[in-house]
Amino acid sequence: MFGRTSVLFAVEWYDYEINAGVAAYAREAGWILSDAITYCDLQGRLMQPYRGWSGQGVITLINHPDSPLARYVTSLDVPVVDLVDEAAELPFSRVIADNRAIGAMAAEHLMDLGLEHLAFQRLFGARVTDGRLAGFQEAAAKAGKTFHLVDFTRSPRGLNADVALIPWLAEQLARIPTPFGLMMQHDGESMISFSACQMAGLAIPRDAAIIGVDNNELACELGPIGLTSIDRNRRRHGYEAAAALDRLLHGAPPLEEPILIPPREAVVRESTDTLTFQDPEMLRAVRFLRGNFRDPDVGVDDIVQASGLSRRKAYYLFKQHFGRGLQEELTHLRLEEARRLLATTNMKVFAVAMEAGFASERQLARACKAELGMSPRAYRERCAAPKAGRAAIQRDARR
Repeated sequence: MFGRTSVLFAVEWYDYEINAGVAAYAREAGWILSDAITYCDLQGRLMQPYRGWSGQGVITLINHPDSPLARYVTSLDVPVVDLVDEAAELPFSRVIADNRAIGAMAAEHLMDLGLEHLAFQRLFGARVTDGRLAGFQEAAAKAGKTFHLVDFTRSPRGLNADVALIPWLAEQLARIPTPFGLMMQHDGESMISFSACQMAGLAIPRDAAIIGVDNNELACELGPIGLTSIDRNRRRHGYEAAAALDRLLHGAPPLEEPILIPPREAVVRESTDTLTFQDPEMLRAVRFLRGNFRDPDVGVDDIVQASGLSRRKAYYLFKQHFGRGLQEELTHLRLEEARRLLATTNMKVFAVAMEAGFASERQLARACKAELGMSPRAYRERCAAPKAGRAAIQRDARR
């Protein structure tokens, strides 16, 4: 036991996936990890297990710069890594979710359904929400879609959230032209959104396609229908935060900018299981494309033939709805499938290319480079927690 690094994992709310990522790195590093959620007494004083702790570093999650946990962690003369930037004024290194990328990914998924109206549901103010809202709105604007902000934080002063939130939200959602896509701040809002849609007479997903964030299986599967959600790579988030702390413990300088953890994928469930194209020929084209893009022999001529559209009109409609032509959309779908497989499986890159519909590994590599600016292997490394992170840190420390 003697000589082992003691690290405090002090967070203001519990997230199993983040905790598992921190714990995985702690096992590799041989740390003694004190892991618990913050407990305070009625006077806001920290209770056990924190009082009397002494160790070498802290991984924390602080929601307010003046919270009891913030005051306690600030008082410790040890390196600190924060998992969020809600208290960005505090002098900590940070490893945080790439919230702009999360918002953009959600918008892309909703736009792929053919939706022209995209709404963002904001029920409380937080920096995490600012980033997701910005990414979502930017992606919608870039594609020429109509953006709607449903913002409870700007509702009339005195509105009682406990009583009036769902009726207020129902009234706001009823004003958006249908069909529309709705992004929530996180999965925990799903029952509120589902209830508001029911009150407004909106069918999910026919009238309102809804997407959340976190891919929290409990929240996503317990509702009346399954909730589509962005998997934001929470386990890697915890692992990378622990790796960042380890670098600090080995003498690296504090981070000047946060490390951003990219999202993995949109996990599709019933809440967005719909296609909303009004033109029946366009609907046939998209259904054919979604059902057959994994076949490497399928090309533009097959899509045109299945739709009954002329080649020129098909190109125009795809460009109008997706901002991409027929071949570009076919490549986009294949690349999205390849990204999913690279992020969630250990399949060889060649097998990923074949499974996603590419004719060769080289074709996949070209598509990755053009759209993502990196190779398939680099994308996989970006999405997955490094297997030799601890060893690499020790090597760097010896240099």
